[in-house]
This record gives sequence, C-alpha cells and structure tokens, in this order.
Amino acid sequence: HTLELLLLTDAGPVAIIWGKLLARMSAVGVLLFLSLPIIFALLTLGGIDVRAIGVSFTILVSMAFFGGALGIFLSTILRKTTLALMAGYVVFAAYVASPVILQVAGVFTTRAGTATYDPRAAWVSPLYDLIYLFWPQSFVALESFPKKWWINPLVSTGAGVVLATRSVLLVSRSKDFDRAMGLRPIFEAIDRGFL
Repeated sequence: HTLELLLLTDAGPVAIIWGKLLARMSAVGVLLFLSLPIIFALLTLGGIDVRAIGVSFTILVSMAFFGGALGIFLSTILRKTTLALMAGYVVFAAYVASPVILQVAGVFTTRAGTATYDPRAAWVSPLYDLIYLFWPQSFVALESFPKKWWINPLVSTGAGVVLATRSVLLVSRSKDFDRAMGLRPIFEAIDRGFL
C-alpha cells in the first residue's frame, strides 16, 4: 500500500517501476554472484564447461528479470497483494511448463520410439533451456553445445521489458483499475439501490 505515497513524491512512473524492478534484480544479481565461488570450485572437478556456466547465468538472470517484471505488472493491475502473488505464481508456472502444455496440444512432437524433446521446447521455456544446456542428448538435435541457447533469454528479457513498460503506462491509472477490478463499486451500487 505504498503506491499513493510514491505518487505523491517527485518520482515519475518510470522511476517508480524501473527503480523497483532494478532493485529486485540487484538482489538476484548479488545472490548469483555469491554462488560463483562454489561453481568455480566445481570446475576443478571437471565435466562442466565454462560456457555452460555463463549461459546458465544468462538464462537465470533473464528468468529473474521476467519474473520481477511480471510481479510488478500484476501488482499494478490487481488490487490485493495475495491475489497478485498467486496470479504471478500461476502465470510463471505456466510459462515454465509451456513445452509440456504445447506437447499435449500437439504443437511439439517427439521422434517416434525415442524419449527426446523437440528442440523448440528449449526456445519456449527457461527450464527446458537449462535441460538443453546440460543434457543436449535429450533433444532431437544432438549437439555438443547448444547453438541457439540465446533465444529463450532474449524472449524472457523482451517480455519483461514489455511488462515493465505496460506497468509504467498503467501506474498512473492504477486507482481506476483498483476501482474497476474490485467488488467495492458493485456493493456500493447495491447499497445505493436499497437506500
């Protein structure tokens, strides 16, 4: 419930939305940075490619950016914090599980007789992109290192920028959305009808 206070300050919608998003991303960046010594210690054991670490960090940062932008967007348009959290979890889970949903819908197919994934699944979901990075043999196109690993981080980051920009445009009208999406106007109309 700090939006009203933020709107009273000199900060504009761009500073409010992008400031919140970058603050969240800085916390994620610190956590990822703190995990680097452990990961580099694992490199001494062998079996992990240095490029895979860089790619996995890129995927994780783009996922975090999308998740943060999605959370800010949902908190901009939804009235209650718990409703925004629940909607964020559902939308993010659907985003991660989208290859399974698309395979059930018949968009993605597997090679007959094998248990491999369609390579396009790695382009859609960040989870499948990480699977593609560390177990490329589980996909139809066998590669020693994925060549199109950059597609999903690009899509995630682009979707995050779109959601954050939408939030900037909607934050000044959030009071109108609050009134329109809540049940209070309906109850007030009912009260006026009975009085």
